[in-house]
Amino acid sequence: MKDRVIFVALIVVALSFVVFMGNLMSWLFLVVAIVRLIWTRQPKLILGTVIVCCFVGSFLGVEKQRPVKRPTNYQRILVWPDAFKLNGDSLQFEGKLADKTRVLAVYYLQTKAEQAYFQHLTHPVILQVSGTCSRPEHATNQNEFDYATYLKQQRRINYIVQIEQIRQIQAQKWSLVGWLHHARQVLSCRADHYPPLLRQYFKCLVLGIQTNSFQDTAQQFKRLGLIHLFSLSGLHVFYFVGLFSQLLLRLHLTKETRDWLLLLLLPAYVIFAGSSVSLIRAVSLCWLRVLNRRFSFQISALDCFGWVLLFNFAVQPYVLLGLGGQLSYLLSFLLLFLRDKNAVFKTLWLNLFSLPILLHHVYEWHYLLVLLNLLVMPLFSYAVLPLTLIGAGCFSFLPGFSWLINWGLAAFQTSLLYLARPQWMIVFGRLTGTITLILLILTAIMLTVSKKYRISMGLFLGSIYLTIFLLIHYPLVDRVIFFDIGQGDSILIESRLHKRITLIDTGGRLTFNQAEWRKQKRSARAERVTINYLKSRGIKRIDRICLSHQDADHIGDLAVLLEEMTVKEVAFPAGMENNPQFRHRIWPYRQQIRWRPLQTGAKIQVTPQEELQVLHPERPGLGTNEDSLVLYGQIGGKTWLFTGDLDAANEVTLCERQRLKADFLKAGHHGSRTASAQTFLETVQPERILISSGRNNRYGHPHSDVIQRYQDLQIPFYNTAENGMLLWSSTDGWQTFRHKE
Repeated sequence: MKDRVIFVALIVVALSFVVFMGNLMSWLFLVVAIVRLIWTRQPKLILGTVIVCCFVGSFLGVEKQRPVKRPTNYQRILVWPDAFKLNGDSLQFEGKLADKTRVLAVYYLQTKAEQAYFQHLTHPVILQVSGTCSRPEHATNQNEFDYATYLKQQRRINYIVQIEQIRQIQAQKWSLVGWLHHARQVLSCRADHYPPLLRQYFKCLVLGIQTNSFQDTAQQFKRLGLIHLFSLSGLHVFYFVGLFSQLLLRLHLTKETRDWLLLLLLPAYVIFAGSSVSLIRAVSLCWLRVLNRRFSFQISALDCFGWVLLFNFAVQPYVLLGLGGQLSYLLSFLLLFLRDKNAVFKTLWLNLFSLPILLHHVYEWHYLLVLLNLLVMPLFSYAVLPLTLIGAGCFSFLPGFSWLINWGLAAFQTSLLYLARPQWMIVFGRLTGTITLILLILTAIMLTVSKKYRISMGLFLGSIYLTIFLLIHYPLVDRVIFFDIGQGDSILIESRLHKRITLIDTGGRLTFNQAEWRKQKRSARAERVTINYLKSRGIKRIDRICLSHQDADHIGDLAVLLEEMTVKEVAFPAGMENNPQFRHRIWPYRQQIRWRPLQTGAKIQVTPQEELQVLHPERPGLGTNEDSLVLYGQIGGKTWLFTGDLDAANEVTLCERQRLKADFLKAGHHGSRTASAQTFLETVQPERILISSGRNNRYGHPHSDVIQRYQDLQIPFYNTAENGMLLWSSTDGWQTFRHKE
């Protein structure tokens, strides 16, 4: 039965893509896998595979069509102590209801004492709560990470419980699983006293916990293609197993005793360290390897991989639809397939195979990706991991040495993060799922053909990458995008062939005075929405950012864009440069970018043939709503009018100065009553009005009186709060991106 289970596993993989995706390429992948199975000419293997696939296909079909029932009793939630995630006054955790349904719960802490209680809680609890239960919100921008899909597919969670009050906290009965979670949380609390970087590394590499403080660093390592080093996987598991085996040998225990202990402890470590996809795969492979050795089953390495993949599919059917599962299983399979090759050969091919998947999910890669993996992985194995364990182990009796190790880790991380700066990255753009699969198949063919054809195959594959790159970077249409950025504005103008990229406002989060303990660490919406979209379109530079006025919901994320993107010019209403708040915001970037004040009469180029006129302000101000930058002109053959947060009185003044007509009007001040004057709307006579507002915002935007005014004038409108991202192209007109259940 050598190397037979792997054929079953590969066909199951192909079948899962057919069931869950159903596109042409997934069917082609299945056909290729079936042809390869038939090529073995082993009737028993073929018949067994058909039987397994009939069962698996039915199972996956049922899983896909499984109705999602709203929990009826969500007042009692069972929670492990290591599930609580604190971020300022926000408490978030995954738990189980009485009927075993998994939910994500969110609660806003009332006191600092309450925060400290959950921070140091180490035993399993049952929470009696009151609140509301709702479905998680799907992504509402093109190519945005879909958190609701992630929760459903990777965490098996379909509902979020918004807790209003925690009525009672009871201790759960102790169990073996509970003790493992308890031990993990106790070590996590102890690690809170370690030096900062040692604490992060210990939690990530030993406990499988990525803290809030590590999130920014994780994004940088993701850019470098090294994030897998900070996710518990084969590298860490085999290192820990080797260390444990050496310890048992020092204690003069027999190999038989060592194997039995490993068979018992490895499954416990999965629970203890967080049960991530990569950890389950790595531990399962290691467990089968020990079982193979203990009982002389003579299961081949590839068949062990096949059994692990089939087991993981039974537990988590969507495992290969996420980035973690795809990279974890693909790269581990390649390591087995290339086990007799040298390190350079392995690293090269691992990176060639991971490239299409990374471009599908991340849209960019590092110039030195292959070299970094080749150099850093050995350093991680022989220096970072052991030093982390030594530093944690000796902290209680030799803290000075732990701080010395912390300094070494800081030097290691600083040198790597220097290479994570945007100028070292190649922004390629997003590959579709179909293109990704085609490139993976062609890469596999290049690996398996004889050496004399490999160069020709490589040139062919390179020409496909180049063609895709050119198609992404040089589109033949003009686009205008109103991002669903929450309560704020951010509008992108893409000219055809990407000759001009203009952004009007950046969005941003309004902040209010809070006690220090309540302040949450959050990533900027521009990073998750705007920058993510730009990179998915192959855009690395912005020719001009136009700031309408000073409010944080319009310019709050400016610094993030200036850090992450190459920006040539920032334009703003004349006089805003004298505003102290604005000066403070732009001060770090004052020398590296051109800053251009604008007032009536100025023009800005948005496409090679088209420009926008500045209609307001007439005179310098301080960047208040009344000083908003108003832009008017042609884009893609249509007339556009962007008014920022201009008030109604100034809207009327604009109409008195010149007769304005526009095909598309950006609603003033998010649809507030302070804008959208009747006279103004009657004069402009837009085909459609575009409103940018946040869902359930505290200001009640857009106001019902304004909506009624639009309806009375029979002007159709889109609202980002209801329709998600609004995308207009010169060929296809308007598209919206709000997910419908």
